Amino acid sequence: MSTILDDLSDSLSSILDVSKPKFFSIKNSAVLSANQIATSCFKEAAKVDSQVKYKLAKQLDTNQINASSPSFDLLTEVLHVPVDGDHENTLFLSKSKLDLLLTNFYQRINEGEDIQINWLHLFHAYLNAATGPNDQSNFAQQLETLRQFLISTWPQIKKNTRQILFELKDVDKYISILEPNACEVYSQIWLDGLSQRVIQMTKDLEIPQESWFWENLFIKVLQTIVNFDDELFKKSLTNILLLLDTCALHRDLGIQLTLQRFGKSASTVMHPQLKDYIYQAWGSPLGVKHKNSTWITLDENSLNIAKSWHHETNLRIFYALKTGDKTNALQRLSFWLNYINQIEFSKLALGPVAQKIIQSQSSLQRIFNPLMNPFSKLSGDINPEQNAIIFKINNTIIIDFIINDGCYIYPPGSNNFDVSQETHYSTSYKGGLKERYGKFGVSISENQDWSDVSNLKSILNKFDL
Repeated sequence: MSTILDDLSDSLSSILDVSKPKFFSIKNSAVLSANQIATSCFKEAAKVDSQVKYKLAKQLDTNQINASSPSFDLLTEVLHVPVDGDHENTLFLSKSKLDLLLTNFYQRINEGEDIQINWLHLFHAYLNAATGPNDQSNFAQQLETLRQFLISTWPQIKKNTRQILFELKDVDKYISILEPNACEVYSQIWLDGLSQRVIQMTKDLEIPQESWFWENLFIKVLQTIVNFDDELFKKSLTNILLLLDTCALHRDLGIQLTLQRFGKSASTVMHPQLKDYIYQAWGSPLGVKHKNSTWITLDENSLNIAKSWHHETNLRIFYALKTGDKTNALQRLSFWLNYINQIEFSKLALGPVAQKIIQSQSSLQRIFNPLMNPFSKLSGDINPEQNAIIFKINNTIIIDFIINDGCYIYPPGSNNFDVSQETHYSTSYKGGLKERYGKFGVSISENQDWSDVSNLKSILNKFDL
C-alpha cells in the first residue's frame, strides 16, 4: 500500500511541477485587467483577515495562546501587528515571544514536519520589517534572530517536502538576502553598475520600500559615493539619481546629502542632470514658495548653489534666445556668469512671440512651470519678439533687453516697478522697465563691446557692483 501511495505522491508532484504558473504576455487590455484582478484575489487567498490578526496579537500579549493552541501557526502572519496600536509592542520586537515561536518551529522542522507556509510567512516578515521609531538596538537583535532561523532551516525545509511552494521558488536564487552582510553585497553590486539586478530581486521577493533592506542599502551606497573624491563623485551622480528614484521613501534625504556633498567640491559649476532632477522633485528654490518647503533642510552654502543654478539657467536661456550676432550673446553671457554667485534674484520677462512658443511646446511648459521657473509677460514693446532678463545684485536691479535697447541698471530704491509682478512693461513711462532711459539714459549702450571687460567693470563700479 505504501508503495502505491509513494508512486501516487511522486506522480502528483510531477504533475504539480509541470503545472506551475508560468509568465506569459497578454496583449488584450480587457483580458489583462481580468488576469490582474484574478491574480490579486488569488494572492489574498488563505490570508488571515486584519481583524483576526489584531485579535491574535492581543491574545498572545495576554498569554491566551501557547504552542498547543490551534491558532499558534497563524502567529507567523502577525509578527509586526502592534498590540493596541503600540508599535513597540509586537511579537517581532518581543524577545521572549519570538523565541517561543521560533523554538517551536525549530523542533517541528527537526522532526521532519513540512511547515513551508509558516516559513514563507516568517521570510516575508523578515523582509517587511521596518526600523521606524523602534529601539534600533533591539530591532537589529530581533532581525538577526529571525535571519539566523531562516538561513539555518532553509535546507531542512526543502528536505522535508516533496514539492516546494511556488511562492518560495526564488529563495535559492536570492539566498544571499539571508546572509549577515546582505546589504554590503547588494550595495557593491549597485556601485558596480548592476542596479537592475538588485531592483529585480526586490521585485521578485516583493520587498517593500519601508523595509530595513532598502534603508540599509540606501545608506551604504550613498555613504560610499559621497566619500568619493570630486571626480569620482560627479561620475557617480547618475548612479545616485537612480538610487533616489528607486528608494523614493528616502529621496529627500538623498537629495539633501548629495547637494551638500556637491557644495564641498572644488568646482560647483552647474550639473544640468542633478539640477533638473532636484528641481523636478522639489521645484525651484526661487519658484512659488511651498509650505514647509524641503529646501529649508539644506545648509546655506548648498541652498545658494541651487539658487545660482536657477540664475545660470535663466541667463543661458535668455542669451540663447538672441538672434543675429551670436558672438555678442556669448560675450554677454560670459560676462554675467562671472557674477553668478552674487545674483540674488533673476526672472525672464517674455514677449508675445516667446509666450506663444512656450504654450506650444510641452517641454518648455515644464521648464517655465510656476514651481520651476515663473516668468513675467513683457508688454508694451513695438517688437513682439522683444524679451528681457531681470536680475538683482546687491539690491541693484539690472535689466538686459535682447533687441536694441541695451542694459539698464537701477540702484536700490530707484525703480518704480516690482520685480516679482506677473506683467512688466517695456516702456520709458513710470513703472516701465525702461523708465531710467527717460531720466538718465541707458546704463550700458546697445553698441557696447562686451569683450571689453575692463570698461564694463568700470561702469558697474559706478553702481558699487
